[in-house]
Order: sequence, then C-alpha cells, then structure tokens
Amino acid sequence: MELLLINIIVFGAGLVQGLTGFGSALVAMPLLLLLLPMKIVVPLVAVLSLSINMVNFLRTKKSFEFGKMGLLTLMSFIGIPLGTFLLKNIEGGLIRKVFGGVLILLALYMIKKPELKLKLSRGLEVVWGVVAGLIGGMFNVNGPLVVSYVNLRERDIDKRVNQLASYFLVTGVGVVLSHLKQGLWNKSMIDYLVLMVPMVMGGAFLGGWWQERADRQMLGWLTNGLIMMAGVGLLS
Repeated sequence: MELLLINIIVFGAGLVQGLTGFGSALVAMPLLLLLLPMKIVVPLVAVLSLSINMVNFLRTKKSFEFGKMGLLTLMSFIGIPLGTFLLKNIEGGLIRKVFGGVLILLALYMIKKPELKLKLSRGLEVVWGVVAGLIGGMFNVNGPLVVSYVNLRERDIDKRVNQLASYFLVTGVGVVLSHLKQGLWNKSMIDYLVLMVPMVMGGAFLGGWWQERADRQMLGWLTNGLIMMAGVGLLS
C-alpha cells in the first residue's frame, strides 16, 4: 500500500510539472515526507526533478541563456553545499518543522503573488543566489524564489523561459552531486529511484499532452492548497 501511494504521489508531481512547467518538487517533497524519511526524500526528489528538467530541455530544444544567469548560478553553487550540509547534520524533527515553515511561506507567496518592488543590484543577486542554492540543496524547493527574481529582471518571455531552464538544469546537477558527496545516497534511496523515474516521467508526458485542456487556475489553487496543508502538517 505504501509503495502504491508513493508511486501515485510521484506520478502526480510529474503531472503538475508537465501541466505548469514547474512544481514537481513542491508537490512531491511534502507528500513523500508523510511516508519516507527526509534524508531519503530530498536526494530522491532532486534526481527526479533533474530528470524532468533534462528531458524538457531537450524536448523543447531550448538554448542555454547564461549571459544574465552567470552570477545567480555561481552564487547558488555556494549555497547548495551549505544547504546539503545542514540537511545532513540537523536533527530530523527540527528540519521537518523548518521545511514546513518554508512551504507555508511559499504557498502564501504563490497565492498572493505580491508585486515585488526591489532595486536590482549585483549585491541583491549575490544574496538571492546563495539563498536559492541553500534552499535547493536543503529542500529542492527554490523554484518560486528563482522565478520571481528572473521575472523582475527579464521582460522577454522566451528569454526568461530559456534562462530559467538553463539555471535549473545546471544547478540541478550541482544539487544531485552535492547530495552524493555528502553520502545521502544509499541502497534504499536507489531502489525507490528505479521505481519512481518511470512514474514521474509518465506523469510529466501526460501533463504536457493535457496542458491545453486543463484549467490552470484551478490546478494552481489545488496545488497551493495542498502545499499549505502539507506545511501545516509538518509543523504539527
């Protein structure tokens, strides 16, 4: 029964990613934590997210856009190992509560969608990149943070999409390697991974096919509500 629920969660996470272009980690992380330990879920979801990002990058024939992403990406590579280190060394109960708080903040941000009025500067980009890397290495849920920053800076939609795809592909590799270096990969995690990759890819392909037919606004509300409830559950 547990394995069936895990596969349903992963398939659903892939479906959300295929429909919206992001969100697989935001859906998979809190729900899988109801069934599996944090230190198995985080490296597992990192590989699943990277797999989807690689396939989507190749399938849509996106081009690398690092002209404006270099500093943000470089700073993220400073934050990633720090986040992985904290994941490995902080007590399990505490890190679940921290993650619950992060989820609630992210859900509120995505529901409210406040207009950020920030003065862009290299200093801000340095801080933003480090924090994004830290959250990515620790919890895999840095997507909204990076998207919000790129949206502030880049008005051209095609360039924005390419920049984000490039960032998540490169930093995704960094997150997976950081988890591997910290010894977070083990036999249990690999066994789950073999089962889950086909499920998440199947969900992503179905989501891509269903993209034009789905009610995205309703899906967004359902997803954000689910993330909010999961965050509250992790805090309790």
